[in-house]
Amino acid sequence: DKNRLKLKCMRRGCKWMVNVVKWGNDDAWHITTSELNHKRCQKSKFNKHIKSSWLAEEYLKKFRVNPRLKAAEFKKKVEQSIGLCIPMKTAYRARTKALAMLSGTDDEQYKDLWRYCEQLKLNNPGSTIVLKLQDDGPVDKRFLRFYCCFAACKEGFKVGCRPLFGVDGCFLKGKYEGQILAAVGMDANNNIYPIAYAVVERENQETWEWFLNLVKHD
Repeated sequence: DKNRLKLKCMRRGCKWMVNVVKWGNDDAWHITTSELNHKRCQKSKFNKHIKSSWLAEEYLKKFRVNPRLKAAEFKKKVEQSIGLCIPMKTAYRARTKALAMLSGTDDEQYKDLWRYCEQLKLNNPGSTIVLKLQDDGPVDKRFLRFYCCFAACKEGFKVGCRPLFGVDGCFLKGKYEGQILAAVGMDANNNIYPIAYAVVERENQETWEWFLNLVKHD
């Protein structure tokens, strides 16, 4: 706890141990009892007291430099730096908490969607930005769909691309999942040219009709 700490050997039968208590009102610690004789014990790489919250704070700078750091790679870095193995579940939780400290949680990001859409319209005149909500009652309104087609993209497609485009969808990985639908064209260099995209709850006829009607309007 905050005032007492006990260290002991994990090997069964070994009496090695140290008891310490906090000394006064400062940060000094005082050893009260100890038994320092080992029985040829090997160092263990596992420590159940390492928590994901501590790891998130301790390695926050690494996630700030590389937010795409994967849990498996983070697990290896912990082992290399402090010589201890942590479960993959702990590494994943620590990564999630560190990213939440840096950029907020998924829930907080959804709260900023209104302002995000207004900023897109303000800084990109002529763009089509649509935010569709799921109405569950007079007060509770939740995110359902989002559509974005920048003015520069639609004008560039009409002026400099072939008069055809392709559509496709893919899964979104995250807490709330969903799918992203995209419409892309091909420019004069045969490169992919983004036209519009949407985030929807699932891929079906209704969501495709909603997306393609907006693309058709643009």
